[in-house]
Amino acid sequence: MRPPWAPQSRDEAELEALQTDVMRFLAILGLCLAAIFSLVQGAAQEQVIGQVDPVPAPAESAAAETQQLVTTAPPGRPATEQGFTLEFASVESLETLLRNERITLYANQGNQFWSVDSSGQVEVVDAPGSYYQMQAETVPGHLLERIGGIIPGAATIWGVSLPPEAVSKIEQLTSSRNGGSLLIGADAAVTLAGD
Repeated sequence: MRPPWAPQSRDEAELEALQTDVMRFLAILGLCLAAIFSLVQGAAQEQVIGQVDPVPAPAESAAAETQQLVTTAPPGRPATEQGFTLEFASVESLETLLRNERITLYANQGNQFWSVDSSGQVEVVDAPGSYYQMQAETVPGHLLERIGGIIPGAATIWGVSLPPEAVSKIEQLTSSRNGGSLLIGADAAVTLAGD
């Protein structure tokens, strides 16, 4: 056994350098795989937007429930072959409900939630018990800009909680049909497009 103060041979030094390089490579590979996994997981979540089926909530509360919500400015976007889409009848309907405090609009990054009112005022809040997830492009532009200045950088998940009567009507309509486009009006009434 060679004492620690004795000089290393050239072969031993090269072996130690090789081991260090392999360990660095594995660390970099691990970071790359973690980043790819995160991207794939985010893409999988984006693919389910538009379905009314519950999905796990990105919140600390185990009781929290997220459902998917698609909102559009013009109504009447065709429904998928099977399943439901849930849309505001118009941007004005969304803004009226928000202004009248019939709905609550949420922005979420990680486990942090903010509520956003119709004027763009932002307040940190606890994770809601349940909400419908929205596509970011369906949130009114002035609200997107406001939250972007307060919580820049990370991806924001948008959601909205609906009044109990709207949730009940959604459950009633989805239990009696196989699919369709559900519209939320300015009075929070939910109707099936085409009825």
